[in-house]
Formats: sequence, structure tokens, C-alpha cells
Amino acid sequence: MNRWTSTILASMWLAGASAIGCAVESPTGEDSSNLVAPPESQTNAIAAEHDCGCAKLDCQGGCENKECPDSPSPEEVREIESIPIEGSPVKGGENAKVTIVLSSEFECPYSARINSTIRKVMDEYGDDVALVYKHSPLPFHKNAIGAGLAAEAAHRQGKFWEMYEILFANQRQLSRENYLAWAEKLGLDVDAFGADLDSPELRRKIEQDQELVKSLGGRGVPNLWINGRHMVGAQPFEVIKRAIDEQLRE
Repeated sequence: MNRWTSTILASMWLAGASAIGCAVESPTGEDSSNLVAPPESQTNAIAAEHDCGCAKLDCQGGCENKECPDSPSPEEVREIESIPIEGSPVKGGENAKVTIVLSSEFECPYSARINSTIRKVMDEYGDDVALVYKHSPLPFHKNAIGAGLAAEAAHRQGKFWEMYEILFANQRQLSRENYLAWAEKLGLDVDAFGADLDSPELRRKIEQDQELVKSLGGRGVPNLWINGRHMVGAQPFEVIKRAIDEQLRE
């Protein structure tokens, strides 16, 4: 992996535009290798349930009312010394030219939408891009921490990304019972997995991710850092592609 594996050194731009996202849902137990996001027309109602009012934090990281002081500013330059990613789940090229750090959670429909977009990014750019995941569960999503623990428990057995896809594909079926069933389907040691769901160490790891994201200016979810360039919300593929192409030209 390139120099971005342990830290990311860059100036960071906070893009204030929020992008509407939708939940991804599939029948419980669907093969995680063939997950496809449903059309927006079928899922906008789910996303609408999470819209905020003035001065309230929504999944996208800010208030819809642009006059509200809680709304992100259009552009804000932040000088960040590093983003530590050691121990975080990583996939993509070992010598990738672009590293994307994604902070999200498994119950938010906007996070599910960005996951679908990031999947397309990884398919298009191959080994030129690496993806790093940071947990950022929101307090009003009651299953977000439990789902994060399930992902980290799977990570301990080398199956983070497989569990990650299953969790996003089944956002309305997040429960301990299902986590155990999905672990069995993935061929994990279910007893060890179940014990890890209650691990204080894994819970602390998620809390540390939350603290890091907050320190970097992340508000709500999802957040992306593309070689240090900060984007807020479920940005469309074209916006992310433009940011990646800019980095590849440098």
C-alpha cells in the first residue's frame, strides 16, 4: 500500500452541498456479491424519514435550510496533518494513487446510497483507488452501533467487506439474530463472532472512529476524504469521479 496506508497528509476542502440518498434493501440472506441499489423512485420515502428540521443534524451532516447556522458553509479550507487509518478495513490497490476514506454507518439511507456509488468507483478505477472505512454511527439510529460491531466482528475473521455489503443490503433487517445468521452464511466461526459482538474493544474502536471523524470536521454521514479532499453527503458518481481524476493528474 502507498504512503496513504498509515496516514493521509493534505489540506482539506469541506464541500457543503448535500446530496439526497436512498436506502438499499434486499431480502434477508441475499448473495452479497450481486447487490444492486433499487431505483430512487422506490426508496425516496425511506430517505425522507431522515430529513432534518432547522438546527437539527440529519444523516447528510447539516440542515436543509441554508440560512440555518447548522448548515455547512459552501467551502472551508482545513489544514489537517494526518488521517490515521492503521487497523481500519482497507480494500483496493496496494499502490493506489488515490485513497478514499469513507465515514458512514449501516442504518442511514444516504450511507447506503454512497456505498452503491463507491462500488461503481472501485469497479471503474481498479487498483488506482483504495478504500478505507471509518465508523460514524448516528445516535438516533438504534441499530447503527450493533451493525458496526457486526462488521468489525467479521473483520476479525477477514470478512469485513462481505458483511459490510450484507448490512447495507438489509438495512431494515438489522438485528443480532440476523448478524449471527449472516455470519454463518459467510462461513465465520459463529461462536467467536457472537462473543465479538459484545467486545468492549470493538465498541471502543467504533467510538475512536467517531471521535476522529468529528475532529476532521465530519458532521453526520456520509463523509468522504479523497486524498484529503473532504466531501459531505451522498455525492453523485460524477462529482467523485471528477475529484479522483484531478488527483490522478497531479
